[in-house]
Amino acid sequence: METRQINLPLETARRWYEQGGELKEMALWAFDEKELIEYRLPKSWEEYRTMKGDKGEKANAALSFAYTSINSAFADYHDTQKHIALMKLHLLRDEYRRGWKPDCDKDSYSIIRDSDDIYVGIWSSAFYFLSFEDNKIGNEFLNNFRELIEEAGDLI
Repeated sequence: METRQINLPLETARRWYEQGGELKEMALWAFDEKELIEYRLPKSWEEYRTMKGDKGEKANAALSFAYTSINSAFADYHDTQKHIALMKLHLLRDEYRRGWKPDCDKDSYSIIRDSDDIYVGIWSSAFYFLSFEDNKIGNEFLNNFRELIEEAGDLI
């Protein structure tokens, strides 16, 4: 049997992978499955809930339980809302990190609040709650979730 080598663009391999059958097998010869599964980051809390299945019922149940617990701990409604926003940001941050963890030996890009603005800055040897592997992801997160970050207020 004669064989030949071909160049297979990633986008074509992704289409073949989605079609299944022999085309999927050929795509898997050329690329790792992780490369073929096009991962989309959520652009909103609602989109995240939908991505997680059950129309977000699991996330809603966790937040409902947390809301009840937090609400009983804080007399101020606004404090409760800040903590709920922080919990949402935590789940979204982990989704955007895709397994990445900050490392004190490497720079990270963190969302910082100061008295005038919210921005992404590069930091070394420092860990911040909303830190990401690269500037692009940090800015995308900030653009998508600025309102939620503002809602979390001084917890960020």
